[in-house]
Amino acid sequence: MACTVNDLLKLTVLSEAKVVAGAKGLSRVIKSISFIEAPDSINWVMPHDLLLTNAFLLNANPDMKKDFIKNLSVKQVAAVGIKLDRYIKSLTEEMITQANETSFPIIILPYNVTPSQLISAISKVIYSNETSPNKDIDNVQAKLMYNFFSELFYDKNLSKTTLLRKASSLGWDFTKSFCVMMFEVNKLTYARKVISIVNSTSCEKTCFIFQYRREIIAIREVDTCNEKKELEKFCQKIIIKCMAEMPDLSISIGIGRSYNNLFDLNKSHSEARIALRLGNLSFKNNSVHLFDDLGIYKVLCQVDRPEELEDYTKETVTKLQRYDQENNTEYYKTMEAFIKYNGNVNETAKHLCVHYNTVKYRLNTIKKILGINIEDPDKRLDFQIGMKIANLLKLKV
Repeated sequence: MACTVNDLLKLTVLSEAKVVAGAKGLSRVIKSISFIEAPDSINWVMPHDLLLTNAFLLNANPDMKKDFIKNLSVKQVAAVGIKLDRYIKSLTEEMITQANETSFPIIILPYNVTPSQLISAISKVIYSNETSPNKDIDNVQAKLMYNFFSELFYDKNLSKTTLLRKASSLGWDFTKSFCVMMFEVNKLTYARKVISIVNSTSCEKTCFIFQYRREIIAIREVDTCNEKKELEKFCQKIIIKCMAEMPDLSISIGIGRSYNNLFDLNKSHSEARIALRLGNLSFKNNSVHLFDDLGIYKVLCQVDRPEELEDYTKETVTKLQRYDQENNTEYYKTMEAFIKYNGNVNETAKHLCVHYNTVKYRLNTIKKILGINIEDPDKRLDFQIGMKIANLLKLKV
């Protein structure tokens, strides 16, 4: 049975809503919900849409009020729900007249009801009789979340004002602490299944996970009192479930730091990507990498000018790598092991499976190539930092 405007007005969440015009059109059928946010969004509305708006658009574009209702009626929109007081205090006489003439319902929404409450309640009514597997009763909210976080992380041109306005429609409390998690799988065809497992595992915390191109990203509320332990436990549960249900799947997870500010989530997103990529250099699959565990990488990532990092490596790491390429040698690999074992020649030789004297010869040659005393701990530290910078530059994070 079709859902009408009158059906929705019977919902508890709309018990304080008021139909101020177009009451003769309460039998109009509603098939979907849309939000009006951008000036051109009216071009994308569909017949039988229920439009919801906080009137920001009408306040920012006063000329729209003149034909706003008429244009919606022509497009066969079912009705419009408007929240007053925040951006506009009242409707114009022209809007009221047009609504009554076209039997187009204008509903004043309760001020204390959040957009997420409206979406959840209305979606259940609209889609309750749908049998298509694609008609998830939460699909409107999920679409809003996907659009918002995609824009937050990937659209650098959106203003803070626009993002704040869109965030208000999600019903999330961004004063709580959230972190971003990034998942890497060896088979992207498993992405939907991974997303399902994450959703079923995070039921006790606010969490939204989505796929954007080749990235799988989750935004999750965290308990700052026991953050690291709780996140690692959560991720291990996911990995165990994924391995049980998809034995041929390899999965790694990068986790950014938590923030209680909406605009800092961009940092957490970048940190999650860095943690994932750098972690994958050193660890096997099915592992969890926290940005907080990256040590000096956390400092290096804050440098805004990559050319400064490149300059740091030119006389050390880059110089030795270039020599290896031109002479088919393995001095860089030898230097890596020498640093790993804190300048211990014996342990370096064991690690490389070569003779002690071979390592001594290589180290003497490295001294000549670089022009530094590699027995000096400070010089080794310089080279070690250069190695880490090289990893960052290679990954372009």
